[in-house]
Amino acid sequence: MSVCNITCPVCGGKGGFRKIKKDMYDTNWTDCLYCNRYGFIEDKTSEDECRDYLIYENYKSKIINELSNVASVDTYISDIIGKDLYIKISVEPKERNKWVNLVKTLLKFSHYSKTVDIIPKQVFFYTEEGNHHIYWELNISMLSLKDLEGLYDIIKMYNTTL
Repeated sequence: MSVCNITCPVCGGKGGFRKIKKDMYDTNWTDCLYCNRYGFIEDKTSEDECRDYLIYENYKSKIINELSNVASVDTYISDIIGKDLYIKISVEPKERNKWVNLVKTLLKFSHYSKTVDIIPKQVFFYTEEGNHHIYWELNISMLSLKDLEGLYDIIKMYNTTL
């Protein structure tokens, strides 16, 4: 495990903050207690974890970019990096047929894949005004990060055939 230094998120790497002088003998500097005036903090993340995080973020952004061609992606939350991907999607009524066909395609992929499991959910709820709102959730579980490559290819192929 390698230890690398990252910039302190509190002081931004300066080691402290400027303050307003009360008198001429007062210094104009307050030390940052979070990094102990160093400006950097130790990050004990291994290189493999950093690499996995970058690969995961790359696949996640590519998948969300492709999904945004069919529907509007509201939020996405990563529960466990490299194992789960949770995507919340708001689908407009004019795009509903495209979205349903894409979900069918993803379910077929999930059924025949031994490494990726996709669970789509359609959520209905009523607002205080009495209107109903619909959104979709995609829960994607995988054994390894490389399994997202096939999922990305399926979504990309679907978008090119539209």
